[in-house]
Amino acid sequence: MISHEQKARELARVLACIAKEPMTARKIAAKCDTTKPTAYNRLECLRSLGYMIDEVKVRDGKSGPEAKAYKLRTVPPPAKQVPA
Repeated sequence: MISHEQKARELARVLACIAKEPMTARKIAAKCDTTKPTAYNRLECLRSLGYMIDEVKVRDGKSGPEAKAYKLRTVPPPAKQVPA
């Protein structure tokens, strides 16, 4: 069993990865030095915490097959109200 601090660090690493660019679970696992099942678990944890994570298709290399990748949805800031 891992500590809450270790899980929090893993969640932060996964969040940082998918905030930069879409990543497959395999790439997330490699970059975060964990397993694919743990990467999937951390993605689900982030979703349950309210983070909006989109699934997109990416190509693995120039002619490789399409793979499912995950990215953090960025929400634009609210429009500024113009004073009347």
